[in-house]
Amino acid sequence: MNDNEQIKNEEEISILDLFTVLLRYRKLIIGITLTFIILAFALYFIYPVYQYNKAVKDILLEGRIIISIKQNMLNYVTKNPEYFINRADVVLDSLREAGMDKFEYDGKNSVSLTDESERTRALYLINQILILNKNLNGEDNEEEDRKFQVITNTTKIPKTTMNVETIVSDNYSVEVFYKGKAPELIRSFLKNLIIHGNEIAGDYIRSLGEAVVINYEQIMDGTHKGLSWENAIGNNLFYYAFIKEFIEGKETIMTALGEPVISKPEIFLSTFQKKLIKKCVILAFAGFFLSYVFAFILNIIRNLKNNEEAMKKIRDALGNSSEK
Repeated sequence: MNDNEQIKNEEEISILDLFTVLLRYRKLIIGITLTFIILAFALYFIYPVYQYNKAVKDILLEGRIIISIKQNMLNYVTKNPEYFINRADVVLDSLREAGMDKFEYDGKNSVSLTDESERTRALYLINQILILNKNLNGEDNEEEDRKFQVITNTTKIPKTTMNVETIVSDNYSVEVFYKGKAPELIRSFLKNLIIHGNEIAGDYIRSLGEAVVINYEQIMDGTHKGLSWENAIGNNLFYYAFIKEFIEGKETIMTALGEPVISKPEIFLSTFQKKLIKKCVILAFAGFFLSYVFAFILNIIRNLKNNEEAMKKIRDALGNSSEK
């Protein structure tokens, strides 16, 4: 029973000591806490404005275009347009012909797009940064920092990174997304993607197309007795004529569904404030906690100064250490 009463008395003393410390250093605690609260408010109202103004200044325009395999070629092209477009060589040539002489990376470095001696390095950087959306260390960049993407009907698009949801719903169309500062460069780049993508696609099926034309012409003039190629193109002169024009360079495999659409993304101050609000609350509570820590440290120092025996031991220890 006595032990329980002793424990109870010690708890009462501890609580009393706690309140004594809080009352003794209440001005310090209130002062530090208020300072951190003011800092949190200043951070919440000032820093997001700085971020917003910087974002508005550095804003990149968003260019989009839908590219699709022509209906007449679907029997012969089994690849998605992404296969012909989402390539470093196609992107490099398209950027160069759009008027970009140097590809900038890391904010301060650049590589020439016109110097053939630097082409290999430029291809690597474009593949790493634009196509894979990685930094030079192989680490993934933030999705919101992505500048180029070929979107298929299976691409997962984070809702926080794109303002317009893609309309691609089939496996023979893609939406190409590119960010840049100059609208004319963006527009020219997207159009050149189709041109160079068609060159790759042309090489992909040229031999098949030539075989189709030759065999169909042999069927038509009676020199070819087999029906395999006739069946392949459905005995339809229209398909034959289209493929023949493709072989002669008068037709292409892919086409754009409309003109490139260039838009300016909306930026809201509230977006930056929402990202910061949690940190500001933590900062305010950190000030409250630190004020208590400082109060108890000062109280310990005060108690030591008032304890002659403890001070004598400290002085003796300091004296012994200085003698050594």
